[in-house]
Amino acid sequence: MLVMDVFFDKKIPEHLGTSFGPKAGNIAGLQEAGFRIPKTFFALLPSGQQEGIKALSETIVFHGKKEQITTLIIRSSQSNEDGHTFSMAGQSLSIPNLPLDASTIENALRKLVQTSETRSVALIIQEYLHTESLYVSFSVNPNYDSPFSMLSERYEVNNDTLTIGKLISQESVKVDDALSRKLDWVDLAMSLQRHYGYPVDVEWVYVKQKPMILQVRPITRIMYPVKSLWTNANFREGGIGGHLVSELSWSVYSTSFTEAITTYFSEMGILPKDLPERWISRFMGYAYWNIGAIKEGAKLLPGFVEEEFDDTYGLEKRYSGRGFVTQFSLGRLFRGLKTAFALRKSFDSRLADTPALQEKWEQDLSYYTASFNDFSSVEEMQNFIQNHLFPLYQDYWRLVYDTSMYYNLYKSKFKVRVIQDVQVLNLSHTKVLRAIDDLFLNCFSKQELTYFNEKSSEKLYQMYNEDADFPYKHRFGEILEHYKYMSANDIELSVACWDEDALPFFVLIKERLEHITETPSLVNKREALSTKPSRYVENLKRLIEHKESFRDFTNRGHYILRKFALAVGDVYVQKDYLASAQQIFTLSYQEVTQKKNINNWKDKAFGQEYLAVALRNFKPPNEIHLSSISGEGKKVKKPHLGEVIRGLGVSSGTVQGKAVWCNINALEEVNHDAIAVVDWVDTNNVKYLLRFKGVVSRYGGVLSHGAIVCREYGIPSVFNVLDSIDEIQEGMLIRIDGRTGHIKMGKQ
Repeated sequence: MLVMDVFFDKKIPEHLGTSFGPKAGNIAGLQEAGFRIPKTFFALLPSGQQEGIKALSETIVFHGKKEQITTLIIRSSQSNEDGHTFSMAGQSLSIPNLPLDASTIENALRKLVQTSETRSVALIIQEYLHTESLYVSFSVNPNYDSPFSMLSERYEVNNDTLTIGKLISQESVKVDDALSRKLDWVDLAMSLQRHYGYPVDVEWVYVKQKPMILQVRPITRIMYPVKSLWTNANFREGGIGGHLVSELSWSVYSTSFTEAITTYFSEMGILPKDLPERWISRFMGYAYWNIGAIKEGAKLLPGFVEEEFDDTYGLEKRYSGRGFVTQFSLGRLFRGLKTAFALRKSFDSRLADTPALQEKWEQDLSYYTASFNDFSSVEEMQNFIQNHLFPLYQDYWRLVYDTSMYYNLYKSKFKVRVIQDVQVLNLSHTKVLRAIDDLFLNCFSKQELTYFNEKSSEKLYQMYNEDADFPYKHRFGEILEHYKYMSANDIELSVACWDEDALPFFVLIKERLEHITETPSLVNKREALSTKPSRYVENLKRLIEHKESFRDFTNRGHYILRKFALAVGDVYVQKDYLASAQQIFTLSYQEVTQKKNINNWKDKAFGQEYLAVALRNFKPPNEIHLSSISGEGKKVKKPHLGEVIRGLGVSSGTVQGKAVWCNINALEEVNHDAIAVVDWVDTNNVKYLLRFKGVVSRYGGVLSHGAIVCREYGIPSVFNVLDSIDEIQEGMLIRIDGRTGHIKMGKQ
């Protein structure tokens, strides 16, 4: 409804959406989703129009009487008022307890207009509910780090000033408790977190014996009781830390990691003096590792430089200069010599023994994928985990540690300019890409390429399932059979592999087809180095290649364990332990193989399934330190033409192009004639970044999987830009230098 250019209605039309702030948008979204909120209107008042203010006050009175409203609250909702994750927590004026009187409302509107810094004033007009007590419920208890813990508080309230008074009562519950979920406030808080996908607090009152929402805000501070520095760097880029991890995946991953890191660092003589209680943990359902404890061990060695250590893992620098530098002493020298000898022995062993280990694991895993068929046996599942998967992980983790330690120990001896120039070609994880590329380049005619270009990935997938004919179907089938163990998230056991759901494979085919069309050559874009790499560089490349090959082996191990899990899950469904075979992934491998706590399995499954929805939009911090973190986010300054922000150069080369912010879960939908800007690069999304001119990432280190692949394909890349990345705006022209880590801002 428009009255003298004043908008007033119960809904916000799409064309005016940008004129209202997030607060109004959230209220409208709650209304559309069916949540109970007070009777609400939205208004847009042009600033300075005195007649418009009077007309709007009369309109409010007219519709208020029609809706049988007696008192109002009027709030501002400016587009610049709230952060992008805030809702209903305005920082400008709110005027409560207004009688339905045109003169009083007109005066209130004038106050709101005077406080506005914008040309027009966006308003929320709601029925004001008088109440003796107000409830504030938290979908996640901000005083704990458990995503299952909830808190509710009841307060006295002053209706005249809209201020909260004395705390009357407090109650805390667990989400995975079936009785607790029957409480009104628990059901409301859980429903809201499902709606938003991140933790929220909600202010509400009882109206006709049912909850009615007054305000909803993101929980901007969660307390983490940590004594050290924790990070999900490498865990995120490696796959497990970038997504909520299922209980089965976590139990296998955390057990193998803890055993491997304790053994390795003990053998190398660099265990910290004070051993940590945990090397690996989860915060809000996401995986983190105790990098602070590892750093303390590394500080014992002469030559340790904190800045170089942090660059390896993509950590934020909270110091000036080079940070902590270990000073020379005879004791440290002796310890350093012992550690250097142990490390050199480990490096030599890894370089010499890995080819034989690769043959062993190839045979071992091939047996389970080709010949074994007793996947429903719990005993065989336990045997596979203990005697095959865990030893495989031990070999993988040693390669991870050796590669990182080798880089830090010998980087001064590299006869190339910097690590950003070290390329490792034909990585195991990218062989499927090259297999598809080779087929397109060497076999397809122009007509056949056109045929594929005209078909969507969904159509190709449908044709494949229906056994319909298309060019080189059998060759694609061979590639799919060879890489059937891959999935949309290779480390997460709960995600279907390509032999169960081949759509991601055909999405990848279309992605590679566009790459071939735009870049009809597989010759790497970077020029070959003019000098012969030193043996240190060659050894580093071999270690990286071995590490990536064992990453691939672990993915195959996950494929086998998934087959066991689904088969055993079917058995447990028949025994009524679980509602579906998929719920097996909500249990630890110890619970599955030893049948622990069977009576609680269904409640635990409910809790895990709830988290998958309720935390889908939660952004875990890169690091957790001290005693708490803030999820509020920082206000980002407006970028200036020519300004340079800095990250960590991980893949050499200079390129200029438009910045495109990419959803890491939908990179295949993005126009690639640009520079991709992402939060992180992991094993699953990196395959969709290979046609961009360059890559800029909020997180990531020089030895992360994404950095290694970007170097393989010669894509200039800057990682670990951290909060400065938010200064890069969609469509902005930027110039990146993958060696120095500099990003120069251009025109919008």
